[in-house]
Amino acid sequence: MKKFLIIVIALCLMLCASAAESVASLPNAIDLYLPNDPDVGNWEYSIENENLINIKSQFFPDIHELGLIGTDGVSWFHVEGLEPGTTTLRFLYINSLTLRADLTLVCRLNVDDH
Repeated sequence: MKKFLIIVIALCLMLCASAAESVASLPNAIDLYLPNDPDVGNWEYSIENENLINIKSQFFPDIHELGLIGTDGVSWFHVEGLEPGTTTLRFLYINSLTLRADLTLVCRLNVDDH
C-alpha cells in the first residue's frame, strides 16, 4: 500500500505543482485517484477560491476485497473548472487515530477560459 501510495502521490505531484514552483493548467476537468484505507484515514480537501473550481468525490472500495474489514480502495476526485483564474487545492490525509494530517498534497491550478 505504501509503495502504491508513493507512486500515486508522485503522479499527482507531476499533475499539480506546488505554489512555490509552477502552476498546472486545468482543462475543462480532471480526475484524481488517491489510494485510501478508511480504517486508517481519509482524504479531506480545501479550495482557496471555490468560485473557480468544483469538486465531486467518491470512495470506491477494492472490488477484490468487498465486504472485508479494512478494505483498501481509491478516493476519486473530479475537479471541474468553473471560471478562469488561479487557485490552490489542498488535500490532507487525516489519520483516523490521531486526527492529524499524515500527508499533504498542494496543487496550484490555473483554470483556462473555456
